[in-house]
Amino acid sequence: MKKLIVITLIFLALLLVSCNKEEKPADNGITISEISPVTFTEELSGLDVLSETILYTPSSDNALDEDYFDYYFGNKELLEKISDYAYYTSATTSVCEVGIFKVKDTEAKENLLSAFETRKNNLISTYENYSPEDADVASDMITGSFDDVVWFAATSDNASVKAVIEK
Repeated sequence: MKKLIVITLIFLALLLVSCNKEEKPADNGITISEISPVTFTEELSGLDVLSETILYTPSSDNALDEDYFDYYFGNKELLEKISDYAYYTSATTSVCEVGIFKVKDTEAKENLLSAFETRKNNLISTYENYSPEDADVASDMITGSFDDVVWFAATSDNASVKAVIEK
């Protein structure tokens, strides 16, 4: 009878120890989320502000290549560190861009946030003499990140975009 009690106590102790494990972030320092940037496209595509945009995703005919990424974000090597994305860009001459990118590591996260700043500055310098209203839209670009997702929005209605991404 004592053996049964001892075995039961050992079993319960092991069970308690295994249930008390904390979930740890991935080795690269960020938590790997279950979110795919493409999961946002249905709601984002329904926003009026994105009605005249072109959507780029890895699995579509409109996929970003290294040259495109280098031209817009100034770092073609960074594309290799992105596992998934949804990128909207204006189909007209106005500034309207939204990008949601799933990165593979913390370094890529920081580099992509820096690339967004580069994109913002390029948009401002492109539009400041041509279309001051669009330069203002670029100036108001917002960025953010959570887990392994990094995003930016440069639209005339950043609040609506942010509400979809952050909910």
